Amino acid sequence: MTLQQLRYAVEIARCGSISSTARQLYVSQPSLSAAIKDLESELGICIFERTSRGIRLSPDGTAFIRQASALLEQADDIKASFSGVSADTGTSFCVSAQHYSFVADAFAQIVRRLGEQKYSLTLREGRTLEIIEDVCDRRSEAGILFLSQSNRRPLTKLFASRGLDFVPIRQVLPHVFIRPDHPLASRNTLSPADLRDFPYICYEQGETSSVFFSEELMVEQHSPRIIYVSDRATMENIISETDAYTIGTGYIIPSFTGSGMTSLPLSTSDRMEIGVLSLRENVLSHIAADFVKALTDSMRKWSK
Repeated sequence: MTLQQLRYAVEIARCGSISSTARQLYVSQPSLSAAIKDLESELGICIFERTSRGIRLSPDGTAFIRQASALLEQADDIKASFSGVSADTGTSFCVSAQHYSFVADAFAQIVRRLGEQKYSLTLREGRTLEIIEDVCDRRSEAGILFLSQSNRRPLTKLFASRGLDFVPIRQVLPHVFIRPDHPLASRNTLSPADLRDFPYICYEQGETSSVFFSEELMVEQHSPRIIYVSDRATMENIISETDAYTIGTGYIIPSFTGSGMTSLPLSTSDRMEIGVLSLRENVLSHIAADFVKALTDSMRKWSK
């Protein structure tokens, strides 16, 4: 029995639904159900009774939740006393992400909300494998990246082997980023074949050679001319000054994206599923949950 399992059970009792709790905690529903099943098996009791109308606490479950809640309060008191994260040091949060303007927008929202409070916040924009390792090694509480038809199977397998959960927050149609006066800018949509004669720009992934770690959606046809960069500002500058293109989410946020780019829908059956990566054993902190909510709001606001 772990504190994590206790937190899951208490939150399910509060929400009255496993699916709602999974959304609230940004945990996959199968992981949440498995944790409760393991807990019930270890204790030899039924905590939640399954009915045609959902779930409800059993008599044993009611007594268990009462004691679990008290134990969690004590654990939180101990953590507050000895963790060193108190009113003196303020709020601490770190997130690692692929190079997305909506992540920067959500991060800025959190900074504004904290106002004059004391805090230590970190946003790491980095390579895909670095994001995964940051979360595994607890350098970051959450990671933001995407899955698609192209990379879903290998990355999902990697997540499972590292004890990570990926919870989707929004699915988007891939777009092609180009400059406003690009030769293709007058089109309504673009196909992979339209792009083959133009330079392709992407984020370099270091020594990781696997295409599955690419931050850009993979398409069948790629240009023989490829430009690798490591930061978002450089990519935007090159796109705005050349005929180079990249393939991504299509989000353009004026305060975080230069005026030298526009985006057009890519004609493909594939989709980019943006999600939150976290350790399976962890429940996101309040500030992390606030960040994911801000992220969801930003993506909804600026979706094309």
